[in-house]
Amino acid sequence: MDTPPGGSRPVAARDRGPAAPAGGTRAGAGPAAQTGLVAWLVMTRGARRGQDWRLPSRAVRIGKAPDCEIALPEEGYLSAHHAELAFDGTRFVVRDLGSTNGTAVNDRRVEVSPLEDGDRLVLGLTQFVFKCLRL
Repeated sequence: MDTPPGGSRPVAARDRGPAAPAGGTRAGAGPAAQTGLVAWLVMTRGARRGQDWRLPSRAVRIGKAPDCEIALPEEGYLSAHHAELAFDGTRFVVRDLGSTNGTAVNDRRVEVSPLEDGDRLVLGLTQFVFKCLRL
C-alpha cells in the first residue's frame, strides 16, 4: 500500500503480517482474528473520505499526532491523540482520550462505548463508519 500524504500509513499496511496458511489464521493476528472477528473503519466525512483502515486487536490511536496509528494531521478538529479503538476480548470499544471536540457514537457523545457493525463514529468533525464481520 502506498503511504498517503502526511506520512501516515493505513493501519492495514503495518498489521497484515504474513499471509495466512490455507485454512488457518495468520501468525500473530491477535485475539480478534482468533475469535473470527474482522473490523475496519471507513472515513465517510473528512479529507480522506472513502479510505478504510483494518483494525488489529491491539489498541489503535486516532489523532493528528504522527505517532498515532491512524494519523490524520489534515483534520482540523481532531486532537493530537483524540480517541483509541481496542478489542476487549469480545468486541471493539472506542475511548475518548480527553479530546477537545469530543467523540460520538451514533450522535451520542461518549467517553467509552462498545462498537457494533454500522455504528457511526464522529471524532471532532471527522466521521467514520465502523464495520465488523464475524467469520
